[in-house]
Amino acid sequence: MIMPCYPATVTTPRLPDKPSLPDKAHRLPQGRAFLCPLLLGLIWLLGGCAFAPAYPVTLIPTECPLPVPDELEEGRTITCGYLQVPQDRAVPTGLQVKLPYAQIHAESAHPHADPLVYIAGGPGGSALAEFNQIYGWFRSIRRDRDLIFYDQRGTLLGDPVLECAGGGRAPTRAEIDAVSARVPAYLRPLDANDVVIARCAERLQEQGIDLAHYDTATHARDLLDLLDALGYPEYNLYGTSYGTRVALEVMRLSPPGLRAVVLDSIYPPTINAYEMQHSVATLEVLARAFEQCADQPACAAAYPDLATRFDQAVDELNAQPLDLPLSWQPTFDGDDLLQLMLTRLDSALLPYLPRLVDEVGRGESSTLIAILRGEVPPPMPPRPMPISAADEARVTEFVLALNGAFLTQQLQLDEEARAEWQQLTARNADRNRLRSFIESHLPPAVAEPLLAQVAQLTDADLALVFAELRSIPVHPLTRGANLAVECRDEQPFNDYQTAISAHRALGIADALVADELTRLRHHWAQCALFPTGIAAGSQTEPVTSSVPVLIFQGGLDTITPPSWAAAAQRTLSNATYLEFPGQGHVIIQQPLSVSSGCPAQLTRHFLDGPNHIPDTSCVSNSYQIPWVLPEVS
Repeated sequence: MIMPCYPATVTTPRLPDKPSLPDKAHRLPQGRAFLCPLLLGLIWLLGGCAFAPAYPVTLIPTECPLPVPDELEEGRTITCGYLQVPQDRAVPTGLQVKLPYAQIHAESAHPHADPLVYIAGGPGGSALAEFNQIYGWFRSIRRDRDLIFYDQRGTLLGDPVLECAGGGRAPTRAEIDAVSARVPAYLRPLDANDVVIARCAERLQEQGIDLAHYDTATHARDLLDLLDALGYPEYNLYGTSYGTRVALEVMRLSPPGLRAVVLDSIYPPTINAYEMQHSVATLEVLARAFEQCADQPACAAAYPDLATRFDQAVDELNAQPLDLPLSWQPTFDGDDLLQLMLTRLDSALLPYLPRLVDEVGRGESSTLIAILRGEVPPPMPPRPMPISAADEARVTEFVLALNGAFLTQQLQLDEEARAEWQQLTARNADRNRLRSFIESHLPPAVAEPLLAQVAQLTDADLALVFAELRSIPVHPLTRGANLAVECRDEQPFNDYQTAISAHRALGIADALVADELTRLRHHWAQCALFPTGIAAGSQTEPVTSSVPVLIFQGGLDTITPPSWAAAAQRTLSNATYLEFPGQGHVIIQQPLSVSSGCPAQLTRHFLDGPNHIPDTSCVSNSYQIPWVLPEVS
């Protein structure tokens, strides 16, 4: 059958109001083909209406969905809109989906023709919802290049939105039992959150949404359609976290316009992510930290053979725990030391790690007690400019707890307290003001745990806390969009029993990872209730490409650890790998990266000459780990 020609169109409607177990390496390709590769190649090579996509591609201008910085003028230096394409490209007249985008025009009168496109992570994240923060990351690149931010289909500002948030009536015991009967016995018991996912899947399907069309392969096609419709013959990509997988999928398609790619915290398709628990990734990063101390002469001399001494300390503490003068932690054994690493290994703790291992191995506890009390400040950085990176997990936990406490208590707060809250969230970081608000306006039972958390916040953490309090509300991942990818592209290629037992090979007791094991069980159950189908096995093959690639990797990244970057790099023949010591997940967003400007500088130089290795001196100059050495008497 000859498919009709649908050239990309631009419509100008009235501007609307702003919207408030298959084996990964050997599985045979199966499932729907999104577009015949031969036909796609003819489209790219020959061009023209005769070879336009066999489905409609439409750009719909609209107001930008969120406030933009004062330096940008909407309609002139920034334009926003929606890309509209069919949900299923094989059914061009079926349900249409809209993806929001923002096109930020270069400052130069003679910019480079190839823009930088930012691909958000998640899955289910939103670049436009966090526009101001992300624009700040790439502000310097806009001097002579357009920036393109867009959101993947199904996410927060798109249409439809695959939202599966809670709310509505609480599930009854009978409903939980009925949903439980739909999953294997080893995934039970279920809870109310699992029922919410089951309800969500049914609601989305009733709306005509086919969950098989919100996966990575589709996201890659959407991005190529957007760039073609915007008229860019060449382009560069910057992906973070899951966004790197979308970028890799674009690379797999080998479009001729792809010029260069930056992969920041890689999530490669070959990795069985669920089989590598957070605990496994953390111990990988811990071993790397020991190696970095060994590579630094002063640290190596003060604390030799750290890896062996850490293992010995775990065994000796389990045989004879330390006694501590702490009411909430009177003793400290080897499992407690492991638990501390699994939950607290971050850029603030890292410089003290060698001293901690050395002391507890000798039966001393001064550094340990200071860490547990939150009294250990981050050490002085090696240079004036850099600051220690914030612990995002700790900051998020505290901000959620503080906001929850305020929302719970706000009906009991007087006008003065509410005004103080508004002033607090509008000011720069101030630990004393934060403590004063908590002590003065929250009940003791609520205030005490919050004050304990405040004591553990580093100065970098505190700066990030106030940044989040000042910003627009932090948008969580769009849960349905997240599941649509994970349950189709990743989870089916992982083995459940392997996933829940991975920690045992490292000698980690089940009790230390009980919460993670529970999360894994619920995730498997939710995927069983969220019918996405299974991606073609070809989507899990390594991506082989000679496109110039710059890889950014955090040495302390326990979400996408360094071994994942190494796995992806093996088949990228023109890739340059840069590791940032002491940094966590997504290098471009780390406070030290924002203050130093190093990743943006590297990206800019890389885009100016993708086939030349950029000057990386800013990494060695700004990202040294300030190891805490023994005090000289």
